[in-house]
Amino acid sequence: MTNPAAAIAAAAFSPPSHTQEQTMSEQHPTSGMSATIGKLAEALAKAQGQMRHAAKDSTNPHFRSSYADLASVLDAAREPLTANGLSISQLPSHSADGVVVRTILMHTSGEYLWSELAIPVRKNDAQGVGSAITYARRYSLSAIAGIGSDDDDGNAATAAAPAQRERAAPKRNAQQDEKNHLLRGVADEMRRLGLQPGDVAEWCAEYDGASNPKQLSNDDLKDLIEKMAAVPDDDDRAGAA
Repeated sequence: MTNPAAAIAAAAFSPPSHTQEQTMSEQHPTSGMSATIGKLAEALAKAQGQMRHAAKDSTNPHFRSSYADLASVLDAAREPLTANGLSISQLPSHSADGVVVRTILMHTSGEYLWSELAIPVRKNDAQGVGSAITYARRYSLSAIAGIGSDDDDGNAATAAAPAQRERAAPKRNAQQDEKNHLLRGVADEMRRLGLQPGDVAEWCAEYDGASNPKQLSNDDLKDLIEKMAAVPDDDDRAGAA
């Protein structure tokens, strides 16, 4: 008789074979399941009927909002899952940009579902990695078990984005207005000196190899205008003579 735990371990935990590894590298799957999931689906349906929403008992100080932390999600899931022959395992690992958490929902029959969630790490230290893993575990567990909660910290984050863009827009507009003004100043100096675009390209090349004034920063444009203004035009030279 096949041991269900051994079957799950062999399929979900063991390293892939060469053929499997090649397929995974080509398709980059982020979820999977056993050959059949009928018993798991029946058990999960019963468990979800017994689950309650995760309590929002943590506070995000940055957005002044509340949310259900990992412990609350586990509390909401553990008893209904266990009572119906289901269990959860979450396996963290590293990725190029952060961490990956594989969440496996298992049934005593040996059937299973799994999914992976990749989360970037803002700060590459123990605290940053730990926070990213906890974040991935919380969202993955809620998703695979079907646990609902009003994610105020997520809502606040997405709601804050437009406000942040609105605050940034005036600054970007002011910088662009200043650049347009400086470009007009360069054009005025070109006309005064009788320069062609190819002539001014030589001036621009002094600033990190730029080929035209539009590629210069505002500070570089100011410097360029000062240099051009210091060059006398034909009338100035004639008067001096």
